[in-house]
Amino acid sequence: MRTLDLRQAGNFTWEDLNANHEGSITRRERTKLKWRLVISFVGCLVSLAILWFVLIVSTSNWHDLSRSLVFIPYIVIFIVVIVSHVYQMKTITDDLKSGHVDYVEGQLNHSLSLSRSTWLRYWSVLFVRGDRYACTFKVEDVIFFAPKKVYHLLFFGKRYRVYYAPRSKIFLAMQRIREDINTSQ
Repeated sequence: MRTLDLRQAGNFTWEDLNANHEGSITRRERTKLKWRLVISFVGCLVSLAILWFVLIVSTSNWHDLSRSLVFIPYIVIFIVVIVSHVYQMKTITDDLKSGHVDYVEGQLNHSLSLSRSTWLRYWSVLFVRGDRYACTFKVEDVIFFAPKKVYHLLFFGKRYRVYYAPRSKIFLAMQRIREDINTSQ
């Protein structure tokens, strides 16, 4: 029952799991990655448009230097956002070209300490896809972002195998690994 719920919440099928177990990406997963590529491209275009507007507004007031300097933090923020979108587009493109899936197997933990690069990914995910993707979990040393409906179905402390796109670290599918009940004997 719980595995079925996890597949429905994570939007993956048995076919996806079987192909991922063999190390390949299915057509459905390629479509998901292509949509992520389109979303990153649109996010990059929107950020470029806002940056262009901020640059026009800031350079129109060169006679009042103190007003122009106010826009420098905004310019830096949008440059960082654009670079992160371009990097994400490159990693997704690399994943689509390779057609390879990686997996990590281990104990599922809450992800509380995030590195700077993970924080950038976290905020770009939150900004682009909204609050429903704001949940993070960690297996071994790999941090994943998942929809809340997947996150609420997970058993933290239990063992899972998570399949993901290797360069972009995009979550594709997962399954719980059943431990032997008689391990204490």
